[in-house]
Parts: sequence; C-alpha cells; structure tokens
Amino acid sequence: MRSLGGNPTQTQLKAIVAEENLTGHGPIRLPPFLHLMAKHMNPEPFDRQLRHAFKVLDRNSTGFVSVSELRHILTNIGEKFEPSKFDQWIREVDVGSDSKIHYEDFIVRMVVTLVRSSLSPLLRYCRVCCASIFMLFVV
Repeated sequence: MRSLGGNPTQTQLKAIVAEENLTGHGPIRLPPFLHLMAKHMNPEPFDRQLRHAFKVLDRNSTGFVSVSELRHILTNIGEKFEPSKFDQWIREVDVGSDSKIHYEDFIVRMVVTLVRSSLSPLLRYCRVCCASIFMLFVV
C-alpha cells in the first residue's frame, strides 16, 4: 500500500488484515489485492501532497523555497535525483533573482503537466520529491 502512495499506520494495517480475514491464507493474489486497495486506500490529492511537502521547507511561510536547498534534498536524501535530472527539471520552473521558486505556481504547473502527460514518469519524480522532503524532517 505504501508503494502505491498510501501511508497506513500499523494499527490500520492490522485492522484491514482482521476485517478482510487475511491471516493464515498465504500470499494475496492480485485481483483481491486491487479490490482491497480500492476499498481501503483514500489517497491524498497530488497537489495537496506537493503543497504539504513544500510547506515543510517553507519555514517562514513566505510561499517560496530555495532552489539550492531543494537541490540538496532531492539529490542527497531518500530516493535521489541525479543532479543532471534535477537541473533539467528546475529549468522548467520560474526561478527568481533570489534563487527561489514560488511553489504554488510550481504546483499548478506540475498538475497541468501531469494532466497533459502520461503521468507515470513525472508523477514518480514528484512523489520522490515529497518523500525525500518528508524523510529529511521525520528522520
């Protein structure tokens, strides 16, 4: 479930296992698993995930994040971006003269890009961004 964007607690997982009577039946097959995912996962909207991740970096609630801090986090923590990929990615963003990005504009651009694209590669990168930012502050 976590690999697909869910973040259930151990208590929630135990409740699902008990409710669905999954104990002692061995591995779960794909069709029942997909049914479980649809029934028990209520993923947070993508734009909300991005907004929350950026707000973690925006300690002063200015609406802006430093490109250098974002680069450091995304190329060094968690599932790392290649520096060249980050550079390519950041070129598509409006960077201010102070080397900061307005993350609300960025989020809107990312959501529009996702709607226009096939979703999977960009969505994966964006989820990696969120996960990397959260890992920095949780660990």
